[in-house]
Amino acid sequence: MPDVNEAVPFEFRLLTKPQTAAYFGVEVRTIEKWMQKRRLPYRKIAGTVRFLVSDLLKHLDSECLVPAKRRR
Repeated sequence: MPDVNEAVPFEFRLLTKPQTAAYFGVEVRTIEKWMQKRRLPYRKIAGTVRFLVSDLLKHLDSECLVPAKRRR
């Protein structure tokens, strides 16, 4: 049986905590800490936590700005 996520565009996929941790390159515990501090948007679906990729990307664009390099 094919993976359901294969047919869904990446930005509309729902990720689990381990998948989200792998995406960011951090441990699952870090994702849980970010959730507690409201640093990541998440959804509760039938008692489970899921992260919508488009929500994560919007959040990163709006909250995680990289300062411009200073000219010398």
